[in-house]
Amino acid sequence: MQDPGSHKLFDWLSALERPVGNVVQVGANVGQELPAFDRYGVDWAVMIEPLEAAFQTLVERSAGNPRRIPIQALCSDEEGRKHIFWVASNQGQSSSMMRPDGHLQHFPKVKFPAAIKLFSTTVDSVMAQAAEQHPALAEVRFDTLLIDVQGAELKVLRGASRLLGQV
Repeated sequence: MQDPGSHKLFDWLSALERPVGNVVQVGANVGQELPAFDRYGVDWAVMIEPLEAAFQTLVERSAGNPRRIPIQALCSDEEGRKHIFWVASNQGQSSSMMRPDGHLQHFPKVKFPAAIKLFSTTVDSVMAQAAEQHPALAEVRFDTLLIDVQGAELKVLRGASRLLGQV
């Protein structure tokens, strides 16, 4: 069993002597990486998750640390676009705005019992709104962007040009 405070990306960055300071995580789900954030000394983390149930768990798990900021949003490359969001049976971990056709072939045990309609925003908009609600964020330089959005990574990156200028 993998150490819950371990994370392959952070292990790799540590091996390169590139510390992780501040993280924006898109597709945070229920906060599985929170122990790794603590273990690797992440100072600030903005954790973005679109699904209500997963988001509520993320809020509970990050409570008590004001530098762990959960935000409920669907990030893409466009503001206000309506998406069909495919909800997976594995606590939402495999959920995506992309049709799960390939996922179903590779992971047939994961089902998609629901499809909901969500409106998208961009990472840059989320971060601007987060800085308005948490003024200390305006001074934070984020150096790591984690994206786990089941095939929609390019869409997320296209909506993160300002953030990518500092990562």
